[in-house]
Amino acid sequence: MSEATMRLDHLVLEVRDADRAAAFYQEVLGLAPVRLDAYRAGEVKFPSVRVDDATIIDLFPPPLWRGSSAQNPNHLCLTTTEAGFHAIEARLAERGVAVTRRADHNFGARGFGRSLYFDDRDGVAIEVRWYPTHIEPGAGR
Repeated sequence: MSEATMRLDHLVLEVRDADRAAAFYQEVLGLAPVRLDAYRAGEVKFPSVRVDDATIIDLFPPPLWRGSSAQNPNHLCLTTTEAGFHAIEARLAERGVAVTRRADHNFGARGFGRSLYFDDRDGVAIEVRWYPTHIEPGAGR
């Protein structure tokens, strides 16, 4: 993946019932659940469904919502290379766009990666991430 290449990593949807949403996406669209058993066991805060090897949809239950009602989509995540990630950091700084959050071990479509968050001019939250080479594609399923 070149520095300029971006891929959709995941979308976050705020759902009233994560189990029901996972069942819908599986039964209607054929999307396999990810971490659903771990969610049911209370080991993770949300489940996901897999679109393809590199893309998932996270299903955030009400305790993870930004407000008292759903604000779908909560954010979108794009993935790039490490060089692309640092280039975006530089462009954000050059343009005075604030990084609102960073995470060094964040779950996504291909396992755990490093992320930064910022808002676009309309207040849409965007996450950009890269996956260290030691994280295998498809990890975290």
